[in-house]
Amino acid sequence: MVIPDWIPPAAESVKLNCDASKLHNDDSVGFGCAIRDNIGDWQRGCAGTIQVASVLEGELFAIYKGLLLAWEAGFKQVDCETDCHEAY
Repeated sequence: MVIPDWIPPAAESVKLNCDASKLHNDDSVGFGCAIRDNIGDWQRGCAGTIQVASVLEGELFAIYKGLLLAWEAGFKQVDCETDCHEAY
């Protein structure tokens, strides 16, 4: 599988991609994360909404949920990627 502009992790790692966005006119933030192996194959993921005040809180929650999924699946080496500079 080829994913445009996606840089794979090292062979023994997985990559966690996270994102969040503000939903319309309420206090909900949508979030999602995907875990892929070094050839781009999907391993785990999640999506949902959370009642928070900011997109940053949603991004941090997505990172938390993704790392929890990775840990529960037995992945110990995880590269985390997000487009939210405040979350670094």
